[in-house]
Amino acid sequence: VPLETRAGDIVHSSPSWPRKTHIDVRIICRTAADFECLVFQNYYTASIGIVQRLAQGAAGRPLHTVLASYPLMRDPHCEDDARGWHALRRVQLAQPLCGGPTGPGEIVLRLWLTQPSPSWEDIALHHLQAYSFAPVRLRSAGAPRGSVNALLLEVRQKAARLRELAEEEDEKELLQKMPEIIKKVRLPSRPIRLTDGVS
Repeated sequence: VPLETRAGDIVHSSPSWPRKTHIDVRIICRTAADFECLVFQNYYTASIGIVQRLAQGAAGRPLHTVLASYPLMRDPHCEDDARGWHALRRVQLAQPLCGGPTGPGEIVLRLWLTQPSPSWEDIALHHLQAYSFAPVRLRSAGAPRGSVNALLLEVRQKAARLRELAEEEDEKELLQKMPEIIKKVRLPSRPIRLTDGVS
């Protein structure tokens, strides 16, 4: 699920190389636990470091380093992968994001961009987008679809019928009728997978 992501402008410490470069990214979410992945397209950046900007007075740490260095190019002097797409997941962070948001419903990350090669003066990150993973929800009862759900529904119906007979008839008569009831459960003609019919 996409989270509202606001990327600021690229900021350079000086107009010429060598220089420090960073970009601030604001992610609108309830808590840091909502963040699962940051997707972006690289533009000649060799590696990035990420710090989280905390609210003023948050345990005396305005900046919290979550990733010291993450390579984006195999070789900073070669441009074969200089414009590749990347997906940075939360589990890849060296330190977890702090739980409380910086402001009302937002987390602010500062991405430091590094490029040691003098061949590429302009470096950047484009199309930054944060995501949260949506929980998988199974369909509620009603009209189940697929071979697995249909089979389970039929088994439940037969089990209910057996319970009714147990209340109405004696044990001997129930044992006589049980094989007939059970064999009416129609098994699928092919092996079924646990994912069949689950959506």
